[in-house]
Amino acid sequence: MRAVVQNSFGGPEVLEVVEAERPKPLGGEVLVRVRASAVNPVDVAVRAGAFPLLGEPPFVLGWDISGTVVETGPGARYRVGDEVYGMPFFPRAASGYAEYVAAPSRQLARKPSSVDHVHAAALPLAALTAWQGLVDLAQVSAGQRVLIHRAAGGVGHFAVQIAKARGAYVIALASSPKHEFVTGLGADEVIDYRTTDFTEVVRDVDIVFDSTAQGDRSLAVLRPGGALISILEHGSRELAARAEEAGLRFIGVSVEPDYAALEAIAALVDAGTIVPYVAETFPLEEAGKAHELVASGRTQGKVVLPWRTDTVGSTEAGGEQGTWTSSPRRWRRCGPDARRPSVPTATPWGLRLPSVAGAGFHVVLHGTCWLIPLEATGPHLEPVALGPGDVVFLRDGRGHILADHPSTPAAEARPDQFRNGPPIGSVQLGGDGPRTSLLCGNYHLDQGRPHALVRQLPEMIHLPARHGRHPELAAAVQLLGSELDHPRIGSDGIVPALIDSLLLYILRAWLQDQPAAAAEGRAAALSDPAVAPALAAMHDDPSAQWTVESLAVRAGLSRAAFARRFATLVGEPPLSYLKHWRMTRAAKLLREADVPLSTVAAQAGYGSEFAFGKAFKREYGLAPGNYRRLARAATAATA
Repeated sequence: MRAVVQNSFGGPEVLEVVEAERPKPLGGEVLVRVRASAVNPVDVAVRAGAFPLLGEPPFVLGWDISGTVVETGPGARYRVGDEVYGMPFFPRAASGYAEYVAAPSRQLARKPSSVDHVHAAALPLAALTAWQGLVDLAQVSAGQRVLIHRAAGGVGHFAVQIAKARGAYVIALASSPKHEFVTGLGADEVIDYRTTDFTEVVRDVDIVFDSTAQGDRSLAVLRPGGALISILEHGSRELAARAEEAGLRFIGVSVEPDYAALEAIAALVDAGTIVPYVAETFPLEEAGKAHELVASGRTQGKVVLPWRTDTVGSTEAGGEQGTWTSSPRRWRRCGPDARRPSVPTATPWGLRLPSVAGAGFHVVLHGTCWLIPLEATGPHLEPVALGPGDVVFLRDGRGHILADHPSTPAAEARPDQFRNGPPIGSVQLGGDGPRTSLLCGNYHLDQGRPHALVRQLPEMIHLPARHGRHPELAAAVQLLGSELDHPRIGSDGIVPALIDSLLLYILRAWLQDQPAAAAEGRAAALSDPAVAPALAAMHDDPSAQWTVESLAVRAGLSRAAFARRFATLVGEPPLSYLKHWRMTRAAKLLREADVPLSTVAAQAGYGSEFAFGKAFKREYGLAPGNYRRLARAATAATA
């Protein structure tokens, strides 16, 4: 088997790939075929000789692993074929940078089923450190105030999510470029430690999670009876004595293998409560570069070494895509894979998607990637890092790049890549590496007649995954993913309906995240207690004979007050909006439904085809029948 060995202490250059003897599992142990190994700061310190855990070289570094059981010793708790993850033997040698690791079965847990091996390998040491400090020792609970140092780092980003999952109010310390990332994890406040002294702005904290050796400064912000969780100073008797003298608790954390905690963490990952973020992956031969990145302290999340143990027949940029065609829209499910061939060089992936005549969206189902808008200008069009559960909405269908990293060259998406099939078509690119799977689609929106509410949205909306923040949106995404992964009878009808609903859930979630002042003058109408019921009535039953008076009754206002409020928030009078909505619904029926024009007219609120035809032609410049023929011809040409 291959392994990364070091024969002396030193810089990253001492790490080299060699052939080593494959271990044999003893009683109670299993042999794991490693699919991914994570790199931690402790690995860097041990390699350099600054933290002599393993004695003198030679040795093989690494503790965090995820892989498949291929052999079992007597009395082991897993079977061949089980997928497991963990950090066995820590702080003794586990030899995790190797293709095979023999480990005690009770120091491993079943891998979370919702993530791949790369993201599972990112969990054990960092997530266990946060869990054992916050949950096992400090017993963090709902309503407590928790301060977390290095909140964007490997341990810190798990600490934020675990504290939030327990109902705590989280104050996070991170540099300003990482504030959006940390806010997306669920932090309630984020402070730039480079420009602000946290001891001057933070008070009455119940728990400080300190991974920076600032023990005395951390003690200063605790309330009486509060607890300091210390990682780097866990053995400091002096700090413990000062905490006790001040009426505070000192909790030193030295992480240890714990399969029960790993099982609890896996359950939270599968529930979407904890999301492991991978900053970068490196092939085995570039383990030294991985060490350099971890040593820099600039990462968000973890750094992982995916293991390639079988042959790859292609070195193209990675991916898997499928299309669903629901005339006249095309739904695309993209699954780019950061493929790694069995040669020293990596094969990253990047896909350039052109502009579309409508709105676009992406939902990350598994893995991580970047979205880079093309010709980006403005505060809402910066490149954005995406993780599992994140949603991005592109109001104007702007062209953009999806890639594993902003520096990765992107290949143009070609029409022949999307091979339609009933109901799913697919395209395969690349080899067999860490996977990122996205749900992607386009909404047919007439950019010449944009919806009164949609046109007030930012050009790009990014909704980071936050456990419990947007349950309806999360449920819609889960249902879509299930239908697309496992198509069954009726999926052809369910998928378009779910995607239509997804747009409304995205708008709701975005509004929920806006401060009241920020919503003024944009889409505040959807959350306004008077205007929102009127909008809902028009959307639910556009064929009803609505008047300003009847809508004002729904709003609970006088006719004049309602008309003014509606026009201020929506941007046009109520009946003008109603006409626009009716025509939009009618156009959708003409494009997508095989129903008579009389039915379309009735559903649009018109008593006759003649009246409807005149109104439609004024709006679109075409008679309804001509519009239908042209729309379907255009759909057939692009299918």
